[in-house]
Amino acid sequence: MSVFLHEWLAVRMQIAGSPFSAAVIERLRTAGIPKVEVLFEPGFMEYDAPGVAAAAGRQLREAGIAVWSCHLPFLGGEDISCVDETLRRKAVAVHTRALAAAQALGAGVAVIHPSGEPIPDSGRAVRFAQARRSLVVLEKEAAYRGVRLAVELLPRTCLGHTSRELLELIDGFDPNHVGVCLDANHANLRESLPDVVRALAGRLFTVHISDNDGVDEKHWLPGRGVIRWPEFFRALADAGYRGACVYETGGAKGGELEALREIKTNFAALLTAYLDSRTSVFRDIVFARTEQRPLRLDIRVPSGVNNPPLVLYIPMGGMTSCPKESAPWWLTECGFAMASIECRVSSEAIAPAQAHDCKAAVRWLRAHAGDYGYRADAIGAWGHSAGGLLAALLGTSGDVPELEGPGGHNGVSSRVQAVCDECGVPHDLAYFARPEVKARYSYVDDNIRRYLGAPVEDRLDLARRVSPRTYVSKDNPPMLLIHGSADGAVPVEEMIEFHDALRAAGVDVALRILPGIGHGWKTSLTHDDIVSFFKRTLSRGEPAKEL
Repeated sequence: MSVFLHEWLAVRMQIAGSPFSAAVIERLRTAGIPKVEVLFEPGFMEYDAPGVAAAAGRQLREAGIAVWSCHLPFLGGEDISCVDETLRRKAVAVHTRALAAAQALGAGVAVIHPSGEPIPDSGRAVRFAQARRSLVVLEKEAAYRGVRLAVELLPRTCLGHTSRELLELIDGFDPNHVGVCLDANHANLRESLPDVVRALAGRLFTVHISDNDGVDEKHWLPGRGVIRWPEFFRALADAGYRGACVYETGGAKGGELEALREIKTNFAALLTAYLDSRTSVFRDIVFARTEQRPLRLDIRVPSGVNNPPLVLYIPMGGMTSCPKESAPWWLTECGFAMASIECRVSSEAIAPAQAHDCKAAVRWLRAHAGDYGYRADAIGAWGHSAGGLLAALLGTSGDVPELEGPGGHNGVSSRVQAVCDECGVPHDLAYFARPEVKARYSYVDDNIRRYLGAPVEDRLDLARRVSPRTYVSKDNPPMLLIHGSADGAVPVEEMIEFHDALRAAGVDVALRILPGIGHGWKTSLTHDDIVSFFKRTLSRGEPAKEL
């Protein structure tokens, strides 16, 4: 089972401030919040005024912020379970207009409260019937608008205050159009959260997260209350949840921007704790000692998986930074061990130092496979941008003596059995000796100059020695190449040339060009391809196919 952990983050937009404004959007953008839920409440946005929701959605998208969901009105007393038929119809009309606004805003999910409160036991059956009567109308409207309607699990005496009652409430409605919003801050008050996730798994559209004291909802930051978040996230992962976790928390003392930054930090901590609960973690292991400094790596081995393959991630960016902590550890959720390494950057040492570091890491990982419980004969390499280039170099250069370098474990093979290279251009550094290429991609040209210690045209021999293209042969391992067609940082044309050279040599290679995508993308866009590739190649499966 795999999940897109870092793509789960979203926040209730009002945490960034009120009313809706350019300043609110700027706070979200500055804090790096990827997704939001918009609560249609008085004083924040005149959502049902002509053109307002559409304009808001456009402004958010232009800022790089996705509208994951909206929350339909309830603060004004709109109650679709109301016994008074006139008031119930009025509530349905309000929600109908709000669904039109949700469509205009670009929200894929609309969260709805099935009732207000308090509801006495004697009146529960009538209110239940009224809510279902309202949902019949709203289901049709949601389907027409292309918005999924998520009925929220509520606390105390509200309708849908248990997983069983909530499922009864939506029973018979089209599961493509009507599902559930699981609010962790409500659900744990009556039931075990993992049990709730398992019960609702087939109808789970979205998730709200905040913490409490186990007595009543508090909307605390996760980790400050009683909820066991690693267990909750594990249940979501096992259920195959691929939506968002929307923070519904109070503000920080420093104001809205500080609250958003606190949420980002909190979410990263939750995911680390979750992954720690799923893997055996080994941090800061020295794998090589260089003149500049010792180099370290981190390893994660998934729990309950016997002797898995290992994928080495090279987190190099521009040959100027290499933070091993930034690896996409979600791959461990798919049954792979992972390692992430430090390499010397160009300000510390020029090429071929980085190739030496990567090969030293492979030799160390192979020599110590038995100590950590992964396969020595099934090691893949993966990287993005400069990391992709180094992964490709590991793939093509095999045991080439002049690139082995120092680092220990002489005689142990530095070959890898599979390579995933994401936009790792240039594979032939001499490509950047062309004046038109240097002019078009000046930023990369500057990085290459620092990497080689001089302009590429003055170091052609060194450029060829550290170019993956130089060592292309039929003995190269399977490769998956991925690149965005709109990449303005590095030329996609050179990736295509590298693919063609590999194919001409008889290498098992697949190329995927992502239409309209730049130098980076969301995990969900390539997740399945990467997982399938490593499962196939590190398990000695069928040849690669064009994607």
